[in-house]
Amino acid sequence: MNYSLPMLTATEVSERFEIPLRALKQYAELGIVKLAKPHPGIGTPRRLSIRNIIQAYTAWHLQIMGVNQKKISTLQKDMIYEINRFLDNVETNNKHLMLWPSYTDFGPQIDVGRSDTTHPLFIGSVAINLRTLHDTVLEKLEWSEQ
Repeated sequence: MNYSLPMLTATEVSERFEIPLRALKQYAELGIVKLAKPHPGIGTPRRLSIRNIIQAYTAWHLQIMGVNQKKISTLQKDMIYEINRFLDNVETNNKHLMLWPSYTDFGPQIDVGRSDTTHPLFIGSVAINLRTLHDTVLEKLEWSEQ
């Protein structure tokens, strides 16, 4: 399935997935969601692909759990990498996006990876089931893999 074709406007995504339009705009501006055209111009709506919607929906779930947008934006490179790897082969890839605290010479940080288990790697770990999130997105789009 091609997850990269722009499909819906930001307004449509906001309505279907109950993500505030302002949050979607901020995700694009902070690089949390990698849009083909992050700044489409005056009067041209932002368009999101299924891949972008999954990235935004993941960020929204993290935000609901208390991770602020600035912290999500520092994790966006690793998050997008892990989400894209998952989407490359939805059926066989590790399905849980994991975030866990770690400590380096530069101080505390949050690491990102994927796992097959929901068991926390460390105290304070967060797991998001990407397969369930993926299926929810396709269901809300009334889309099925054929």
